[in-house]
Amino acid sequence: MFCQNLYEARKSTTQYCSANCAKKAYKDRKRQERIVHATQENLEKLSAPLKELQARDYLSVDEAATILGVSRWTIQRAIKFGRLQTLKVLGRRIIPQKSFNQFLNNQ
Repeated sequence: MFCQNLYEARKSTTQYCSANCAKKAYKDRKRQERIVHATQENLEKLSAPLKELQARDYLSVDEAATILGVSRWTIQRAIKFGRLQTLKVLGRRIIPQKSFNQFLNNQ
């Protein structure tokens, strides 16, 4: 009953009032399956880089911000106020994974 019209089924297996309703329901079902499949693929593509970043020993400020889903300035403030320990290597700030995990646990 895709069209929402009332009908009397002639067989116990009849689900739709006409062939057109059956076709429309089939198309709608396939469309929904494609949407679900595309959504799952997008989630996998988005989560793969995060898993890769979390496996690193050291993170940049931008990478830490990406993992937490905050701006890089939020990470900079945490560093400035001493909540997040960093190392300075060749003029660049890096965050040890151990320090980052402690920061997460304290929040």
